[in-house]
Amino acid sequence: MTGYDPHNLFLLMFSVPMWFVELFTDIHRVNVWFMYALTVLSWALIGYLGDLGISRIRTWRHL
Repeated sequence: MTGYDPHNLFLLMFSVPMWFVELFTDIHRVNVWFMYALTVLSWALIGYLGDLGISRIRTWRHL
């Protein structure tokens, strides 16, 4: 009702880049589409690193 709440609550909760943006600036000043793109890229990187770690553990166990 006041207009000060974030418009994209789920983006704020699940976006790793948004966690850091809110520490340094007002989240209403950041382009939402840019934050969506950064969110997708960050979760893709997290997933890739997780898969890479799992594959290295599995390869190490089979030696």
